Amino acid sequence: MSSSLLNIGASGLRVADINLQVTGNNIANASTPGYSRQEAVQTENIPLYAGVGYLGQGANVTTVKRIYDQFLTAQVQSGQASTSAADQLNSLVSGLSKYMSDSNSGLTSSLTSFFNAADGLASKPSDTTARQVFLNAAAGLQSRFNSIAGQLSSLNNQVNTQVQTQISSVNGTAQQIASLNDQISKAEASTGQPANDLRDQRDQLVQTLNQSIKASVVQTGDGQFNIYVGNGQALVQGNQSYQLTAVPSQYDPTQLSVGYKSPGGTVNIDDSQLGGGALGGLMDFRSNTLIPAQNSLGRLATAVTADVNAQNKLGMDANGKMGTDLFSVASPSVAPSTNNTGSGTLTASITNANAGQGYDYQVKYQGGAYTVSHYPDGSASVTVSSWPTTIDGVTLNLSGTMNSGDSFLVRPTANAAATMQTLTTDYHNVAAASPVVFNQGSNNTGSAAVSSLGVDSTYAGSPLTSPINLTYSSAVGGSLSGFPGSVTVTAGGTSTTYTGGTAPYTQGATYAFNGVQMTLSGSPGNGDTFTISANTANSTDNGNASALAKLRNSNLLDGGTTSIGTAWNNLVTQVGVQANRASTNLTSQKALLASSTQQQQSVSGVNLDDEAMNLMKYQQAYQASAKVMQTANSLFASLLSIAGG
Repeated sequence: MSSSLLNIGASGLRVADINLQVTGNNIANASTPGYSRQEAVQTENIPLYAGVGYLGQGANVTTVKRIYDQFLTAQVQSGQASTSAADQLNSLVSGLSKYMSDSNSGLTSSLTSFFNAADGLASKPSDTTARQVFLNAAAGLQSRFNSIAGQLSSLNNQVNTQVQTQISSVNGTAQQIASLNDQISKAEASTGQPANDLRDQRDQLVQTLNQSIKASVVQTGDGQFNIYVGNGQALVQGNQSYQLTAVPSQYDPTQLSVGYKSPGGTVNIDDSQLGGGALGGLMDFRSNTLIPAQNSLGRLATAVTADVNAQNKLGMDANGKMGTDLFSVASPSVAPSTNNTGSGTLTASITNANAGQGYDYQVKYQGGAYTVSHYPDGSASVTVSSWPTTIDGVTLNLSGTMNSGDSFLVRPTANAAATMQTLTTDYHNVAAASPVVFNQGSNNTGSAAVSSLGVDSTYAGSPLTSPINLTYSSAVGGSLSGFPGSVTVTAGGTSTTYTGGTAPYTQGATYAFNGVQMTLSGSPGNGDTFTISANTANSTDNGNASALAKLRNSNLLDGGTTSIGTAWNNLVTQVGVQANRASTNLTSQKALLASSTQQQQSVSGVNLDDEAMNLMKYQQAYQASAKVMQTANSLFASLLSIAGG
């Protein structure tokens, strides 16, 4: 009997000791990342029939299990992927927003300086200093466009660097998970017991993996993890891991995306399929913030260049010559897909800079039809029936043959801001004057005067060689005569062309002839004369300088509804809204992750108060079992004493 009691006490001692070890291990790992609380599973030994009934034979520990909820752990891992993506996006967008909205780095101050200089030029068109200040302001505006474009380019390089870094992290983590799969499988097969600590390490690695990319986990029957990313690409299968790699875009080698090294070759993973993690955040930033910002900035640089150049070419410089281009920007970028098999060649040119919308375009031939759509979302698709064709002020022309599936990416303004240059450096070449001047007859009796005078783009091809003398006659409602050939009169939005050199006089109407555009106001007297003649070198006229200054508030973009300054403010606002949205989303994702982590830890985490109580409980159990053994030993000694007596 004492022998059985001794065994029972010994089993209790062993069970208490194991529980103390498990409790001590929990306490030691309370702050270990990814550790799941463990618990000894205690059962009673098989009882022994002793005539009077079945007598217990003590206790035993069958296994040590970890307290684990797979669903809660998966929620935490998914939340980690979303939070990492939000954190990456917020960091990049908020930085860009601060840069663009800063008065020292944004475009507003340079635009203001440029148009202020144009106002100064209009005030003193022949002043050497005013002309030089205008050119300096033009160079400053160009430099600011270049600087902002350079910052955006640096962000693109930063995205590329981080893509490579994150891919390297994913590959290393995948190898470790595959190795742990192998260790867990072998350990559990040889002992029949769960490898709790190895499983915790593996879960923690999956958590780390989700910091870089959204990973889906499928547990096999033997306890191994198969992990999938993207559109179902297997990153880990059992003890085998596969690799991601950085691949250049099919259109732009300067943009790195994520590829998957499959046995059959490298497969591109679409940016939208990354799902989350830092890689998802990087692609989100590039696709939805960085590229649109580059395009919008380039669109603005293109519009400024086109509008300023067009106006400057309508003026006369100090040398008596027609103005030339003040700025230049790069032409649209056209890139064939690396998958093209045909001989097609696509060209693109901007024919209306003010009609640009800041989009990239994909030209594709599929199923016998040519389509042009916004890239990368494929929206606003247009079927092209003949070439050339014009979309949003961009004229596209195709030569050669495109095979089915071939495509091109057209980026009309992506490089415009980065390549913008100031072409005029000599202040004598600033076209401040109008090439034509207006003089009233010295004997005029009426109040008629010119309210605006200028030329259009056709004037330079056929400038005035002799003065045009107009005479007002009050007969038959009033008319002006002396026009050379036909004249188009626009009044109240209606244009009428008259031949024979005579046209009715209407106050406030615009008269267009030989490339000259003149608006008269007031009431002329009968016989009043007006002379339009070609301007001369070193003129003090400020007509074209005033027209340049008026570009500040002219609604030129977006169908004549947006000025240059407003377009920049809209871009800054758009990025700012995205930054605010990214910050709000990050706060939300952090809260969701914290909530999921709290739920998971409420099940798997170590509570030191509970463990301290367990420590006392198992210490008492250990001491009690030792007492049982001591009692059994005392009884056995008594029996030996009786037998010896």
